[in-house]
Formats: sequence, C-alpha cells, structure tokens
Amino acid sequence: MDAVWPAPIGLRPEAPARPASHFGYAYERLAPPPKPDGKADADKREVWLNNCQSIAISPDYAHFFKIWKDSFDPATSRTLEVAATSRLLVGHGNPSGADVGLTVHHTWGVPMIPGSALKGVLAHYIDAVYGDDPDQPDDAERREWRGPTWKDGRVAPEDQAGKYFAALFGAPMVTGDPGRAGLVTFHDALYIPGSIGNDRPFARDVLTVHQKVYYDDEGTKGGPTDWDDPNPVGFITVRRKACFLLALTGPAEWTTLAMALLGKALATWGAGGKTSAGYGRFAAP
Repeated sequence: MDAVWPAPIGLRPEAPARPASHFGYAYERLAPPPKPDGKADADKREVWLNNCQSIAISPDYAHFFKIWKDSFDPATSRTLEVAATSRLLVGHGNPSGADVGLTVHHTWGVPMIPGSALKGVLAHYIDAVYGDDPDQPDDAERREWRGPTWKDGRVAPEDQAGKYFAALFGAPMVTGDPGRAGLVTFHDALYIPGSIGNDRPFARDVLTVHQKVYYDDEGTKGGPTDWDDPNPVGFITVRRKACFLLALTGPAEWTTLAMALLGKALATWGAGGKTSAGYGRFAAP
C-alpha cells in the first residue's frame, strides 16, 4: 500500500490526498508542522514516520541501476556487492523533520553511501591499522601507509603521506611538492534493487535521551538523575540485509587492493553514524 500524505500546506482543504513515492522528498519536506505552542505533534509525527518507512523503491530504478552497473568497464573498475549486517545511518546531520537525516539518491530516493564517505573510511582505516605505530617508530614499511599530518591547516614535508597512501588517495601540496590526485576513484555505493523484500529498505528507529536537562546545560546545574523524563526521538534508518554495490575505478592493481581493504574496513569499522553502537557494518552477501 502506498504511503498517503495530506494535501500540502497552501492548497485548498478539499485537495485530495496523494501517494508519496520519493523517500527523500517525504523525509526532508513533508514532516508535520508543530502545534501552536511550538511543540511537535506526536500523533501526526508517528503517522509521518510510519508513512516514510513504508515507501517502496520505484520499479523504474532497476532499469537505471542496470545501466549504471554496466557502465563500469571490468578492465578499469572493480565492483563488489555487500550486505548490511546491521542498521545503516548515513547523513544523520542532513536536514530532516525528524532532526536525524538520512542520505539517499537525489533522483531515485534510494539508500546510498557517498563515495567521499567510503574514501574517508578507508583512508582513516589504512592510516590507523597500517600506518605509523608508536611502538615501531623506525618501521619504514609502515611509514609508506601513513596519511598526512595536518598542523594549522598545513602539511610539512616531513609529515606528508606515505607513497602507498598517496597513491590510493592523493597527497596535498607542500613545500617542494605540488601534490597529486589519488589513482583510485571512489564511486557512490547504490542500493541493489530487490535486495529487501518488496523493495522497502527503510525502517523506523529510535534514540532516547534519558538526561535531556543534564545535556542541555552541559552539567553546570548538576549531574544526570534517574527522575528526568526520557525523550525518545524517532527517525529512519536503512534496514539490515539491504545490499549495496561498491565501485572503484583506476589501475587494476590499486583498485583490487583498495576494494579488499575497503571490505575489511566496512566489516570492522562500518560506515555512517552510530558505528560505535554497531551500526553500518557490512559483509559479502
């Protein structure tokens, strides 16, 4: 059943209800207005969130996805299908009537992970896991995997990225070095149609703030207490088991290496928000 929305504000009261088919539009633009006292209308908000999670992916998206997937030349690209082993929350700082955003494809409204986010996860993972180790300061091999060290918005020549890190992600300009782009292009990872039953990949979630007063005044008026009223905040995430297609473009030896390490990073560190709570983990389906 299609999610049904009231007539938009400004139209005649007798204007008919209409189905919402684009999650991004519904989640960012169709939130119910607050009550006259400025507080959220809890009942309308519940209906709105339930409608948002019931939105299905357009059947036409499968055609677009096939064209997009076929555009990657096996000679210069590497692709990998991964499945979410936990909820996914990418873009939680985006605008949303729920105060917790979610990144989706602008045109199709499907879940996605921006290529910039994937690149950032992998760069941090490689720098932390394979880069400089304080216990092995003279390990020349590890120095080649380290990322650049920024100080006051600059990178000194001695703090430049190692050659392997720079090859994958690029290196900033420093004195005596003009900088360079990385050899690997990280494409947006898109939702694989049909990987979730009925192509409804969105699901409600809740974050409950138990000591709102304590957080609001930053503890200046005392510590957290057991008698504060919990403040549950409903929002939308991507369901577990939703599958995505990762795609990298560049020289074969570097894209093969990057894809292998990206798979490890997504399995152990995850992507998006709330990864410390277990969100955003992936594995091969």
